[in-house]
Amino acid sequence: MAKSPGGRDGQSASRPRASDSDERVYTTAGLSKLLDDFNYCFGIRILFFSPKGRILRVGSNLPDSPFCSVIRTTCGGEERCLAQDRRMRTEAAERREILAYSCYAGLRECVYPIFGRGAHLLGFAMIGQYRLRKTVPSDFFAKRKSASENRKRLEEYFQELPLFSSEAEGHMINIFKYLADYAVLNALVSMESNLLVDKIISWVEEHTARKILSVDEAAASVQKSAATVSRILRRETGMSFRRLVVEKKLEAAEDMLIADPDSSIGEIAEALGFSDQFFFSRQFKKYRGVSPTEYIKRHRF
Repeated sequence: MAKSPGGRDGQSASRPRASDSDERVYTTAGLSKLLDDFNYCFGIRILFFSPKGRILRVGSNLPDSPFCSVIRTTCGGEERCLAQDRRMRTEAAERREILAYSCYAGLRECVYPIFGRGAHLLGFAMIGQYRLRKTVPSDFFAKRKSASENRKRLEEYFQELPLFSSEAEGHMINIFKYLADYAVLNALVSMESNLLVDKIISWVEEHTARKILSVDEAAASVQKSAATVSRILRRETGMSFRRLVVEKKLEAAEDMLIADPDSSIGEIAEALGFSDQFFFSRQFKKYRGVSPTEYIKRHRF
């Protein structure tokens, strides 16, 4: 597993963490807290990487284990370890699934590719430097003179690493996956464009009562150009700004129709800034497949 960066990661939720791609990956203090808690409970290393493999957060700022440090610095394993990490991250991203594997020194690692809105790769969560076996693989020493020379020390360090049964590892990996999914669902890690879309959506939802909502106003609210907002919306949601406005007005209409089915169609249309009830009904039928009246009938009970 990759080495820790020097110093402690910043804890500010507003501080961006630039990825190696053309967008920024944002991680929050909440993500650090989750990683810290996982490390505390299981005693193993947990990290979050950018899409191209730069370390962004480390649970409890835990450094490499003494076992791994000796292998890297004394036994010449640095590049081999990093190469395997890169290879497994690439495979996990291509397969879009969590992968658990053993390194050449007998330790266990697990990598989980994290995807956000629009199937964008946000990065990788990774756990490792624990074991399922009681001893270092014998062929590890047989093939490496430097490892043999440090055998006693390595065997002692190996025994200090957390030991799990295969069954326990399976449960731990499930918790690890749930933790990573929770981080994405709660925006503890996201792309800059995802945050922008969330802000635009919130702005539209706050102004559904207005008759006219312009992309220029929405763009100004997030200090971006109208062209940038339109481009990112289409890429991330598949919708134009105008279509997004209609969708959010219709979602609000659905809530109103169910919450107060005795309200007239005209009252709801007026409350949501539609020019008249007939245009509202046409839009509702177009995108929901039924008229507002039929929608009420279907959801009354």
